[in-house]
Amino acid sequence: MFGKRSPKHAPIVGRVVGLQEPRLKIVHPYLRYNILGFHLERATDEGEPLPTLSVELRGPTGPQVAPSIKGVLREGDMVEIEAPRKRQEGSRLEVSRVMNLTTHTPVGA
Repeated sequence: MFGKRSPKHAPIVGRVVGLQEPRLKIVHPYLRYNILGFHLERATDEGEPLPTLSVELRGPTGPQVAPSIKGVLREGDMVEIEAPRKRQEGSRLEVSRVMNLTTHTPVGA
């Protein structure tokens, strides 16, 4: 869905649950992020549940950048994200875009 894949990343597919209201995180006066948080419910190919992942969709915003998260993401949508192959179990995934498989449209910066 994202085109050419990086060998350092792997696609993860799941269902959006616990979608939060977008919030603004100010890192520096000129560096701000719009953040949309949600959990990703996943399952094996056989339908066995896998651990739920915590995901933050982040897009930069600021005085010279337009609001950054474009597209629609709803509770229950099926999505695909690109995640690092090596990551700490239980850590939050910070991504700049997701592919909404329900609407067949990208969401993100």
